[in-house]
Amino acid sequence: MKQIKLKAPAKINLALKIKNKRPDGYHNLISILQTISLFDKIKLKKSKKLKCCCNNKISPTNNQNLAVKAAIAFFEPCKI
Repeated sequence: MKQIKLKAPAKINLALKIKNKRPDGYHNLISILQTISLFDKIKLKKSKKLKCCCNNKISPTNNQNLAVKAAIAFFEPCKI
């Protein structure tokens, strides 16, 4: 398999309650989410380097992009 194409559905927050602050500085949350008909298209291809491309001018393509951050967090411990 050379590549995988996926759709990542958007969601909206119908309710959000911020609870207590955790020792790590984040907060526990209670949230009610609903998917909507909008989505991002994601295409994954095997490569030796991590590369992020966006078809708009406002999305970051560096390590400020959440998809890039997730990929780095996933691959870094594996040394892949």
